[in-house]
Amino acid sequence: MVVQSLKTNSKIEIIYLDSSNKFSQRIIRPVKLKENIVVAYCYSRRQIRTFHIDNIMSAAPLQGRNRVS
Repeated sequence: MVVQSLKTNSKIEIIYLDSSNKFSQRIIRPVKLKENIVVAYCYSRRQIRTFHIDNIMSAAPLQGRNRVS
């Protein structure tokens, strides 16, 4: 899902487990994938964030308009 989002420049919704073992739901637009880290713009935090691929519990495309120009 992350690779497809990178290719189409689209947003995805993820469920993420942080380092404190807390779940969060985020809408992100992946910018880069390097090793096991996704660098993405996080719409919740309104900034570029890094997400460990192993901590992404779920990923799904957004319905409707999600492509970013």
